[in-house]
Amino acid sequence: AADSPPITPQSVTLHRSETFHIELVEEEDGTRIVKKTLIDIQGLAYFYNEFKILNETLSTCKSARSAIRKDRINGKLVMFLEWANGCSLKEWIESNPPPTSYKREKDDLMTRLNIASQIACAVSQVHAHGVVHNTLLTTSIIINMANNSSLCGVQLIDFLQAKKSREPEKVIVDIRAMALLFHKLFISSDDDDERYVPQSIIQLIANLVQGTTDEFAYSSASDVKDDLDQMFDLPEIFLFDRSEEELSGNLKFQTGKIYGRDKDCASLHDAFRRISRSGARPELILVSGHAGTGKSAIVKELCDRVKATGGYAISGKCDRFRRHVPYFAVVNAFKELIDSILERSPSVRNDVRLAVQAALGDQGKYVTNFFPNLKQIIGEQREVKFASGFESYQQLILLFKKFVGSLTTALKDPIVMVFYDLHWVDNETMVLIQHLVTDLFSPSLSVVGIYRDNEVSDTDTLPLTIEVIKQKNTKVTSIKVGNLALTEMNRFIADQLGMLQRFVTPLTNEVYAITGGNVFFAIQLLTLLVNEELLFYDHEFKSWDWDLEGFRSKAPEDVVQLLASKISNHSTGMRDVLPVTAAVGSYFDESFVYIILANRDQLHIGLPTLCSSTHNHQTRFYAESEIRAFLHEAVQEGYISQSSSGRYKFVHDSIQKAAYSILDPNDAMYLHLKIGSLSLKQKSTRKQSGNSLLFAVDHLNKGSSLVKDTEPRLHIVKCNLQAAQQAFKYLAYTLAIEYLKTGIDFLSLDHWKAEYELSLEIFTLLVECLYSGNKPDEMEKLVKEIFDEARCFADKQRAHTCYIAYLIGKGRLRRAIKVGLEGLAQVGEEFLVFPKNVDNRDFIMNSVLIMDLFKTKYMLCSKSDKYLTSLPPMKNQDKIAAMKILSLIVLIVFQVQPEYLPQMTFRMVRLSLRFGSCEETANAFAAYGMLLGTGLGQFRGQYREGYRFGQLALKLVDRGEGREWLTQVYVSVYSAINHWVMHVEKVIEPLQYAYSVGMEVGNVDYTGYCAASISIVSFLVGKPLVAVEHDMSFFIKQMNTFALQAGRALLAPYHQSVLNLMGRSENSMLLNGEAMNEKEHLKFVKKQRNIFAENALNMNSLWLAYFFGDYPRAGRFVEITNDLDLIKGSQPADFANVFYSGLASFALAKLNNNSKKWKALGMRSIRKIRRWSKISSANSSHKLLLLQAERSALGKRHEKTEIYFNEAIQEAKKNGFLNEEALATERFALYLVDRKNVSMAANQFVLASALYQKWGAQAKVDHISELINGLEL
Repeated sequence: AADSPPITPQSVTLHRSETFHIELVEEEDGTRIVKKTLIDIQGLAYFYNEFKILNETLSTCKSARSAIRKDRINGKLVMFLEWANGCSLKEWIESNPPPTSYKREKDDLMTRLNIASQIACAVSQVHAHGVVHNTLLTTSIIINMANNSSLCGVQLIDFLQAKKSREPEKVIVDIRAMALLFHKLFISSDDDDERYVPQSIIQLIANLVQGTTDEFAYSSASDVKDDLDQMFDLPEIFLFDRSEEELSGNLKFQTGKIYGRDKDCASLHDAFRRISRSGARPELILVSGHAGTGKSAIVKELCDRVKATGGYAISGKCDRFRRHVPYFAVVNAFKELIDSILERSPSVRNDVRLAVQAALGDQGKYVTNFFPNLKQIIGEQREVKFASGFESYQQLILLFKKFVGSLTTALKDPIVMVFYDLHWVDNETMVLIQHLVTDLFSPSLSVVGIYRDNEVSDTDTLPLTIEVIKQKNTKVTSIKVGNLALTEMNRFIADQLGMLQRFVTPLTNEVYAITGGNVFFAIQLLTLLVNEELLFYDHEFKSWDWDLEGFRSKAPEDVVQLLASKISNHSTGMRDVLPVTAAVGSYFDESFVYIILANRDQLHIGLPTLCSSTHNHQTRFYAESEIRAFLHEAVQEGYISQSSSGRYKFVHDSIQKAAYSILDPNDAMYLHLKIGSLSLKQKSTRKQSGNSLLFAVDHLNKGSSLVKDTEPRLHIVKCNLQAAQQAFKYLAYTLAIEYLKTGIDFLSLDHWKAEYELSLEIFTLLVECLYSGNKPDEMEKLVKEIFDEARCFADKQRAHTCYIAYLIGKGRLRRAIKVGLEGLAQVGEEFLVFPKNVDNRDFIMNSVLIMDLFKTKYMLCSKSDKYLTSLPPMKNQDKIAAMKILSLIVLIVFQVQPEYLPQMTFRMVRLSLRFGSCEETANAFAAYGMLLGTGLGQFRGQYREGYRFGQLALKLVDRGEGREWLTQVYVSVYSAINHWVMHVEKVIEPLQYAYSVGMEVGNVDYTGYCAASISIVSFLVGKPLVAVEHDMSFFIKQMNTFALQAGRALLAPYHQSVLNLMGRSENSMLLNGEAMNEKEHLKFVKKQRNIFAENALNMNSLWLAYFFGDYPRAGRFVEITNDLDLIKGSQPADFANVFYSGLASFALAKLNNNSKKWKALGMRSIRKIRRWSKISSANSSHKLLLLQAERSALGKRHEKTEIYFNEAIQEAKKNGFLNEEALATERFALYLVDRKNVSMAANQFVLASALYQKWGAQAKVDHISELINGLEL
């Protein structure tokens, strides 16, 4: 090659021999490199060999310094190499000679061990690239102590004699060379007799020297590194003197070290760091795998880190024998969190107190019922009335979310909440966990779930809920923990035995063949081998040894069989005690075990005997001192552990399962009967929690197949009913359903005759649970049976109420009304039904309504407000039932059969006047006030009187009568009455209050209408569309969460209109886009027969068509919306619809040569709005002026027209309707265009565009721009 110019910067000689000259030089950019010059031609082959190996084979190997280039300079071959920072191993040893004894130099030993490990790692990497170094010397190893913990801390140099090879006999050269390197590193000289070097180091060096034929000789550098790493990780075992106890031969398993889980731990920590970021959303982390794979260990490692940094790591465990305890895992987790908070500083506790009190308000009692220790933070809470049924469950969900949100906001440190054994989770608990991770108000909360994926089917609660969580766009991180690989298991066993890995390989192979790498199984198997003396400690050689032949002959098939065999080999006492405790549960109290095993009485639950005739049981009894000794023995054996409170728990579920498997099936059933019987006896003699009842009944049910006689079976029915009532109280509906179905199975064939009251209650409660638990599919058959067997309507009323709610939820609204009317007839309140095929139907209906109105007005005549708000309480149970039914169906009557609304409203008012006031009276007054304003017969538009009854309704609910109806009453009053006499914007704040109350008390149906009303009014008064759309999106999500189809059907067209106006749709006039599809939505509301929602769709279509100038399309919707005149004027949207109908009518009259039809419809709108403007000028005056301007323009009265337009613009501005100010300005501009006043029209268009821009209606801004561009200036 041609000579290259020499590098000019000054060089430093590093080494010079007869063959090579090695220098440190600098490139022009200042980079330091090594220059290696060939001096003697005899080194030519070595030169090319090194460059080729470095440049081709080892170019990607970080443990070998790379070759940069080769050149010819001044006639000599030159190789440029990467500069390796640090010093040679030779230089480091000379500066740090080995000490005489490492006993006093432990840190120095650990440093040298780390260097040795990095050397072995570097050699291993070179070998992995298929290269043997061949000349490993202390001068060919560069170490960088500044970075001695990483793989790049050591680099190999001088590859002159390196060869490409993977053959073992070639590789052994480097391995033997490491023996000399390590001898110099650790020992240096053998002359000093007093020198102390750990035996494991000496043994390792000796094994490096041995040939490949030796049993324990090293065959790879990676094996050397593994042993050095093992020594480094466990210096107390391999490097330093061990205590006599450690050398005694007792097998003690290492705790705190995780094997083969680096990737799993990294995934877990990544998820935790992601969640812990400020503003991050909650996330669900799922750790799955078979029993014994070490799932809990990697989660514990995360929890330990969180606690070390000041965070909160808490847990709850699902227990297969405690599934009867509602929300068992969640309650225990939050109790633990609250206890942790109580241990923090007063300032932290105060922050939590303020946050929780602000979030829960006066509903704190609801939460302290679940978490009693919370009272130590927020104090005693006053009693409150809770909702019932499905509403109570929604109330629980909302308060739970608020509570969690307040905690995570107040606590600045991260929270990790771990739920163990989710494969045993119940439905209600999983729903709460779902809300933990889908709740946007819970930042910095990490929820970790651990479960056995092989014990979960696709139809179980867990996987179904996980899918729901994913559908809510919540991130789910899944970590699958498998068994250990063979090498990982080898390291695990080697560590436990305190032996290097190569020495235990034969034993590991046998253990792995049986356990498949399952850690827990391996631990139990090793323990069995020790007990069988097949694994033993050789005190002479101070090492473990084993009998493989004996091991193979006694190997069990699985861990449960192994543990069961192990337990069976213990003393008789422990063999009796452990199965009993396993039957009790994974947790148990010593005192209760005493009662079971020290009680010689026959089973009784108020009866002489339960099952002695069906099972000949054999039970041993023990003294308390004996039982205590047996439990202590079980603790020593590692089967159970004892907490500081004295409570015991099984160390692992497999141990509990194995202990339980020892029981004969009949003995197990008898034992469960005894546990249940004694628990009930305890409960009757001392005050215990409701959970103790559930615990007792759960055990009775496990043994119930032994019970044959009628009287004991009937008692089991009653016990299951009591348990179901307790579960229902805790809102654990799925659990209550299980108890009730069990009870029904034990009823006799003639139970409706023999046990009428019991049968009625158990069937009725089952209907309520099915509805409340959102599992209504089985209801119809049960309801029919109750309706057939009940002796009076009072006995079927609860089922009747649930059935109506079920029908509403299914969308069978007309069927729900029919069932409601049938129930009303049975309590003496019949209603006239008007079939559509009856002649003169409308005349008959109007006549009946007018008569009903006269009756009601007559009864109300001269009744003062004080009288009406001081009615005596209603006592007639039939009439109370009627009021409840009417209040339940009045909402859907308004939606699908509004013609019957007046009848029902008048009846509710008259019932209250005649029989007294009840919780539903406020609802009756509100509905009556609303009807007076809609216009009926000769009493058309009695707005002031309607407003009066609205205020009476508010007085009743605001003083606490019928709080559960507050939302419904507020919706009726503030969205259908008060806007008649006040500015419509003023209804928003009360409706927001009603929404919050509705969510608190679980009145979710009316909460949906309340949310829709808030959004619709905000839109109609011209609030910024960005804020309106944000609120609408939030409310729609809430409606989806609670399946509020009717509320969503009403709000969706308004939401899409807002999106269209904002420019977020392809066609601004069609209701298609993010919120809905016009055709599908119309099909849905027609199927539901929801006239109210259908009218909302038609009104929004009319408005958009008019807004964007498609007057013929607008005209079609004018004709459609005018067909529903009965409910006109009841809502703010009806004001707007009459307004836009009038505007569209005048526009169509202009298009159709002053069409009389359209002029008449326009004048109809003017008359209505003129009437409304007299009582509600702030909502109507500008609307009236704009309509008059359009009418005047149609009549070509131009001077008056301009006055009307200008007054409409100013009045809209004064009234605060930004949207209608913009519209009036735009309409004035269009009028000026018709008048050929283009310059002034352009100015008005610019003003209108600015107003639309302020409103946020980008689509209208674009529309105005097109109109301006079309002007002929």
